Amino acid sequence: MKKQNSSIKVLLTLITSVFLMQLLTGSTFGQARSNNYERITIVGETANKGVYDPAIEYNQNGSVGWLVYSALESPNDRRKLLPIPKTIATHLAKSTDHGKTWEFISELNSSAEATVTINGKTIKGVWWNEVPTLVHDPDDPGREWKLFWHKYFAIPKPYFRFPVRAKGNLIRVPQYMWIAYKYAKTPEELASAKEVILFGAGKLPLAPYKAEHNLNEIISWPEAKAYSEPGSLYNDGVLYLSLSGFTGPDVKHDKLFLLATFDHGRTWKYAGNLIDYDDAANLDYIRLTGSSLVEENGRFFLLVSPVKLENNKGVQLGTYVFEFEDISKAKLKRDKKGKLVVCKYLKRSLPEELNSGQSDYDKYNTYGGIIMPQGDLSSAPAYAQIFNTKEGIINKQSGVSNDKK
Repeated sequence: MKKQNSSIKVLLTLITSVFLMQLLTGSTFGQARSNNYERITIVGETANKGVYDPAIEYNQNGSVGWLVYSALESPNDRRKLLPIPKTIATHLAKSTDHGKTWEFISELNSSAEATVTINGKTIKGVWWNEVPTLVHDPDDPGREWKLFWHKYFAIPKPYFRFPVRAKGNLIRVPQYMWIAYKYAKTPEELASAKEVILFGAGKLPLAPYKAEHNLNEIISWPEAKAYSEPGSLYNDGVLYLSLSGFTGPDVKHDKLFLLATFDHGRTWKYAGNLIDYDDAANLDYIRLTGSSLVEENGRFFLLVSPVKLENNKGVQLGTYVFEFEDISKAKLKRDKKGKLVVCKYLKRSLPEELNSGQSDYDKYNTYGGIIMPQGDLSSAPAYAQIFNTKEGIINKQSGVSNDKK
């Protein structure tokens, strides 16, 4: 039992770092702020600790844009402290001017207090919903809009007691985590759509929950302990899903890979690995994660956030853009030495050493271009924020929406 608990502690430390990367600090408050990027204000959004993990998808003709994101809440807590929120829900916003303005529409996935059982002991905590991705599949009648995200049981303060004590403000329970999935005819209807436990790792999650697919078997990776950070794209009858997989404390075994479905999500196939530790190390990082899949002018691209180790903590530092040589074969463009060819790099625009990255893009989002989340000290207590970079994948955005060109 001690050996098992020790393994759980190690895995919890790893998975917890993925979220803590997003909001860690270690710098000054007095530096001049950069105005390179424009903070997005979502009209009607009230999450008191901010918004993060953005993903955008437009309808087929580009007239309406949809934004899904994580809404961080700590009820009745307005202190200007770096937050570990009590709840993380998935929210939906809408734009009819190509990303110039966004309006809150609804909550798609609620975050509620609950209990789970491990080794006969009852644990109190909260169900969290993070890193959503939204994709439009016009060839699947009645199921055109699909939402994927990482759902898990979290134990933020003051709940953590078992199975381990958290050194910081949070632990995750890997026995109760999975890649979740919903589908509906419209984005608004996702709020009432049935939640599907799509992918689990090995025998996880524990009963009474059961995943439709054991992802370890699909990708022939029995060592994997958890999956997160989905990105999605639909093209020519194929729906692609990128995911990060984790095996334990040694990042050298982690990887980012690609799945494909040819029947609109009913069955899934392993397309191949996209990025591994060596790829990150070649760019002087320990991990490339937080993926998004995007298309521009008939070309396909992968967005990832690089993670650097600073003061024994992982810090996400902006967004890399890589182009696919062949997305159907999960093949990115590489040079003669096998190293990834960098298409573009977007750095963090704010001075503090807070995390940034996990960006997304849609070709119809012509006002905002690539959108990037950043921890922002000036927005306290809502430190988590999303920004328009005004950058396209290939060319710099003009900052003028289509209807004004």
